[in-house]
Amino acid sequence: MVFKLFSILLVFLLTQLNAQTFWAQDEESYYADELQEYLMELEESPLNLNKATPEELYKLPWFSREEVKKIVQIRENKDIESWNALRKIGMDEFEIEELKKYITFEDVKKYKFSHRTRIELKENNLDKKSCAKFYQRTQVSTQDFRFGFLIQKDPQESDIFDFYSYYLEFFKNNTHAVIGKYRLNWGQGLIFASKLGFSKTAQTSYTKLYHTNFIAPYTSSYEIWDLQGVASEINLDKFKITTFVSYSPLSASIYDDKIVSFNTTGIHLDPENKNNVKEKLFGMAANYYNDGIEFGIAAFYDEFDKKFADPTLNSKYNMISASVLYDKYHFPVFAEIASAKKKVAAVGGIRFGHDNFKNLLVARYYPKNFPTWHGNPFSNQSNFDNEQGLYYGLKLLPAPKLKLN
Repeated sequence: MVFKLFSILLVFLLTQLNAQTFWAQDEESYYADELQEYLMELEESPLNLNKATPEELYKLPWFSREEVKKIVQIRENKDIESWNALRKIGMDEFEIEELKKYITFEDVKKYKFSHRTRIELKENNLDKKSCAKFYQRTQVSTQDFRFGFLIQKDPQESDIFDFYSYYLEFFKNNTHAVIGKYRLNWGQGLIFASKLGFSKTAQTSYTKLYHTNFIAPYTSSYEIWDLQGVASEINLDKFKITTFVSYSPLSASIYDDKIVSFNTTGIHLDPENKNNVKEKLFGMAANYYNDGIEFGIAAFYDEFDKKFADPTLNSKYNMISASVLYDKYHFPVFAEIASAKKKVAAVGGIRFGHDNFKNLLVARYYPKNFPTWHGNPFSNQSNFDNEQGLYYGLKLLPAPKLKLN
């Protein structure tokens, strides 16, 4: 018995010593999420730590808000020239080693062009309409704009354009906008967040909080819950105003002209069940930033063109949400509360400790059948309704080259 326990502990420690990635790619069912796409871009053209905006650094899961602030303070006096600067602000060797592929201290190209194609032939689908799985992504970008086009097709599907995403993103003065397919992150993820984002894992004690009020092109090949239309942000000193409009097709199982469930697999074998529901959504958000405090309020209207078979679900509803992040004394406190159709959901927590001892405590309350279509807060499942409880995460660095989560 003692030998078994010792063996389990040894395997655990060796696993932690070699844990250097945030995900595993299963080629049989792999969908590239937005973080993976972003990191693959940075492998080709690393981010200049001396020129990167705080928003670009927030997107990297290794940087905490406190560390980003310290980096900005260092850059005000002199350029960062080596990894020692990151060690001095409290980052450990594990995080620095993972960052080395994505960060540089020198100027990078102003113009970027990337193209990626992947074709897989599935032997077990040779007798079907198509045995090919196809993925293609092309992107052109400068400091002021980014244009991209993505195509994805699963085996057994005949249409090579089964799923596609297109986007034009541009920055001008204090304006940021995306035309085409996009996604939203807002607050702590109750109403808007990537469905492929981080959830409860051993890594969460030091991965980032959601960065309030953020729009981005939809660069994932995951085929559901992308928004299509226009989204824009305008920065006015301490305020940021976000507006968004979307009209998107979705694929669902329909019975008696009512929605039974949405197709989250992305596989469309029956053309009649493809893009058979339309979603109309529009709204706006306002955020205020001042001396370590961020406060925001968002409101939007969502409507599906068909009713749900479940009478407790509404095909039309208004949502309002308020979010706060207090990060003045280096132990961020965060919370979001949202209301729709007389239902209220909430999530909140605190992160404390730094360097070799980091902690995260989160409380969550998500009632049954709360509208979860575009949200993904800190939860146990992709559809986060009907869940409540507490979560505690701890990261320890008891010795060099040893990390315990």
